[in-house]
Amino acid sequence: MARAPAKVILVGEHWVVHGGRAVAAAIGLYAVAQCKAKPGDRVIVRSRELGVEEELDRCRDLCNLAAAWRHIAARHGFRGAVCELSSDIPPGAGLGSSAAVAAAFAAAYLCVASGGVLDRELVNRAAFEAEKITHGNPSGIDNTVSVYGGIVVYRRGREPRRVRASTAGSLLVVNTGIERSTRVAVEKFSARLASLPGSLAAEMIRLNDIAAGYAVRALREGDYGALGRVMNLSHGLLQSMGVSLAELDTIVELLRDMGVYGAKLSGAGLGGVVIAVAEENAAERIAEELRRRGYDAFRAVLPAPGVRVQTL
Repeated sequence: MARAPAKVILVGEHWVVHGGRAVAAAIGLYAVAQCKAKPGDRVIVRSRELGVEEELDRCRDLCNLAAAWRHIAARHGFRGAVCELSSDIPPGAGLGSSAAVAAAFAAAYLCVASGGVLDRELVNRAAFEAEKITHGNPSGIDNTVSVYGGIVVYRRGREPRRVRASTAGSLLVVNTGIERSTRVAVEKFSARLASLPGSLAAEMIRLNDIAAGYAVRALREGDYGALGRVMNLSHGLLQSMGVSLAELDTIVELLRDMGVYGAKLSGAGLGGVVIAVAEENAAERIAEELRRRGYDAFRAVLPAPGVRVQTL
């Protein structure tokens, strides 16, 4: 059995697709995969959330996992298995649900195929192959955070850099319930970035990188007030690039009025979740008030560990 965590992006979503930096953290919501070896080379996967069962070499709904399976099989051979998938991460919410499912599946299947050896680098590459099928042009940050956990500074094409926060933080997550396509959001953002005149696009990417640097400093110093101010700036940049919505902006302003340090959309935008950092003593009170007002809100401690496996 393997479980892999959800993720939030604190600063840098979308910009990371275009060479910028992003700061992301794993949080304690999980996808779980249980794989059992079987004779032959057929891999059968059952998904609780999708209500489907497929043989991966004849995939229809689970072709993303077929890509991960083939990547692992190229190294360890085509070993037969039956795998059961489940997840507590809401899909389409910007929390990296598909990446966490892919990471959990890749880790569990790899341990079957390799005799119990967990190679995180191989799991990460396999999960990234799955994300390509799901999202078209993913940055790779979702699968990287889910596999390695903690807080990560990520720049596409480079080795992710770990950040050790001096203290744990209280994170509020508000799920709008508005599902969106990451692919559509990435295409919209990219088109607007390409339309900017002259060197403005490069300057916008540089501004995000400066914000990411301040976010890293704030995390290392345990200064969640400073992190919140950077998150406010990040949300403004994403608003200007057309990937926020009125519903997201309303929640962001509500959270700020309720006294959080800072709030922003997280993930692709055009729906999904809003995240906020708040004072420890106030976080649960704010979450309760949001639920009283009808919002799907919860508190999470960041960061969480990455993918873990165990023998059942």
